[in-house]
Amino acid sequence: MGMGRPSRREALALLYERHYAELARLAFALTSDWGLAAELAQEAFVRVWRSWGNLRDQQSAPAYLRTTVVNLARRSLRRRPSAPARCG
Repeated sequence: MGMGRPSRREALALLYERHYAELARLAFALTSDWGLAAELAQEAFVRVWRSWGNLRDQQSAPAYLRTTVVNLARRSLRRRPSAPARCG
């Protein structure tokens, strides 16, 4: 594109480049599972892509991504089977 505003695809590619590692680390800190952390970070970007037009301010996309990762991690932890209680 020209010197104007980046396309949605370009903006998301830049967001991914700048924030993916941070989001994966955040997800790992919440889940202690690198595979799940990578999935949650990816899912956050998918959700941003889908809701791009609804974001009031695209500058807030990093905060939206972080919030989405936290919410996805919480949901995944609630669905994870808990370890059986140990007696003795």
